[in-house]
Amino acid sequence: MASITNSNGLKTIQFKYSTGGKRYSIRLGKLDMKQAQKIAVKVEELLACKETALPWSMELSSWINAIGEDLTESLVKVGLLPTLKNNAKLGVFTREYIEGQKNSKATTRRALLTVALRIIDYFGSDSKMKDVTSADADNFKIFLLGKYSQATAGRTIRAASQFFRAAMRAGLTNRNVFTDVKAPSEKNKSRQFFVDRPMLDKLLEACPDHQWKMIIALTRIGGLRNPSEVLLLKWTDIDWHKNKFLVHSPKTEHHEGKDQRFVPLFPVLREILEEGFHLAKDGEVFVIGRYRDACQNLRTTFQKIIQRAGLLPWPKLFTNLRSSRSTELARNGCPMHLITAWIGNSEKIQNDHYLQVNDTDFDNAYTYEPSKEKSGAESGAWNEQKAVQQQNASSCNKKQELGETLENKNFPSVSSLLKTIPISNRMGATGSEPKAISTISNNDLEKHNESVGAESGALVGLIRQIVNLSETELAKISKALINSKGNS
Repeated sequence: MASITNSNGLKTIQFKYSTGGKRYSIRLGKLDMKQAQKIAVKVEELLACKETALPWSMELSSWINAIGEDLTESLVKVGLLPTLKNNAKLGVFTREYIEGQKNSKATTRRALLTVALRIIDYFGSDSKMKDVTSADADNFKIFLLGKYSQATAGRTIRAASQFFRAAMRAGLTNRNVFTDVKAPSEKNKSRQFFVDRPMLDKLLEACPDHQWKMIIALTRIGGLRNPSEVLLLKWTDIDWHKNKFLVHSPKTEHHEGKDQRFVPLFPVLREILEEGFHLAKDGEVFVIGRYRDACQNLRTTFQKIIQRAGLLPWPKLFTNLRSSRSTELARNGCPMHLITAWIGNSEKIQNDHYLQVNDTDFDNAYTYEPSKEKSGAESGAWNEQKAVQQQNASSCNKKQELGETLENKNFPSVSSLLKTIPISNRMGATGSEPKAISTISNNDLEKHNESVGAESGALVGLIRQIVNLSETELAKISKALINSKGNS
């Protein structure tokens, strides 16, 4: 365990290796005790990694990258940091590192070589690894963003960090100057392009042969990576009876269970493959047999097909075919777990790089609104309540209109009208009690309605709607109105 000594304000960290022997000292100079204790903790971590041959943690690596040159040299002297090989040059190291990636695919090594050329172009082939500083790494990021797209800059910085991390393990530098350089995101929605079905039909018509029709259909309808997965597809991989085919994926084969996947034989794709099967020569193994030369550039030919179809080339020609298929499946309601299983990537990759949003989605936005049938009981009760409120409001308005109409027409009030009804009509035949409503028959009402005339009948209908009086009361009032009009 490391200890701290204090002599006249000068702090020194002392420690011993587990094998015994002398005690090593790291002079810190004038520091407060809290700062010295934090450094002592890092010294103990370096000591543990040294004795157990374990790699540094990300936090420890960041700390080593941040410390000054004096402390770095002190840690090298006591053996906690490796002694640097001062003659290591950037150009030589990157070339040897790429050549040593024997287990990596050729495409991976080509990608690393592309990044190495960018690094050498900026720093210089003869630059020593140990002389590259964190400030140089920051300036390199600014340079990349000024010359390349954000996605390209991000990939380059991540690969540069990979180079310097390997250089640390080789003892060529004590720090990875790119550890704290935040690589820009590789998401670039501006380079997405949706290839719709009418465009696909034009592309298929413009193909020079049926082999190219199958290449485009496998990419746009099947969602295969082109050329890696398309060129590996064999006729024996197609299960015509179960309506699916097996796809071999070199890009994801290093992930457990991701070396292959099944994809449905979608109707349009099946039709094109069936025709290709009948056109294939006897003994033909691969579905795409004509364009298998590694030196052949499918991209150049595809650009010519696009122009022949009367279209303009779009960014990421083949990737956007796969992206269009993912988006199409999602729009049609295909569950995400099926999309990722058939396209061969994760949901995160789908959201970040494949699924697109365009004008069609805004045009169809209304389809995501709930229908009346799906509104539920709560919504139904709310609509019913709203209808009642509107009916009540309408009734109030009509009552007000009726009052204004009666006032303008100088009609007498209801109470005065009732007073004009003879007592004999308001009283029962055998006593002083009012005549019961039930004793007035429908025939009496019909005869009464015929006698009052059309004008009075219209008035009765209006009063019934607004005042909600009974038939008997309406009959009495309307009769009184007629009598009052005759007397005047």
